[in-house]
Amino acid sequence: LEARCLAGEQEAGALRGERAALLSRVSGMEDDAAREALACAVLDEEAGAARDLAMELRAEGGALRARAEEADALLAEKTNAWEIQEANFESRLDVAGTQLVHLEALSASLEDLRRQNRGMEMEVEALRVAKEGVDEAREGAEVLGARQRC
Repeated sequence: LEARCLAGEQEAGALRGERAALLSRVSGMEDDAAREALACAVLDEEAGAARDLAMELRAEGGALRARAEEADALLAEKTNAWEIQEANFESRLDVAGTQLVHLEALSASLEDLRRQNRGMEMEVEALRVAKEGVDEAREGAEVLGARQRC
C-alpha cells in the first residue's frame, strides 16, 4: 500500500510535469485563458483518476487489514483451543499414570493372593490326606473293636 501511495505521489509529480509541458505546448495559442483551461481540464481529469486510484487502494488496504485481523482472531482461537486440548490430554495422561500405578499395586496384591491361595490349597490337600488317614484309622479301630467283641 505504501509503495502504491508513493507511486501515486510520483504520478502526481509526473502529472505536474505534464501540466508544465502542456502549458508550453499550447503557448502558441493566442488566448492564455483557453490555454490554461485546456491544461487544467487535462490535469483535472488525470487528478480525478489518481484520486479514484488512491480511494481504491485505501479500500483494498482496509479490506486487507480486516482480513488480517480476522486471521489473527482465528489463530488466537485455534491456539487457545489447542492449549485447552493439550492441558486436557496432559491431565488424562496424569490420571492414566496414576491408574497404572494403582493397577500395578493391584496386580502385585493379586499375585500375593494367588500365592496365599496355593498355600491354602496345599494345606487343604494335607488336611484331606490327614482326614483320610483318620478315617482309615477310625475304620481300623472299629473293625478291631468289633473283633474284640466277637
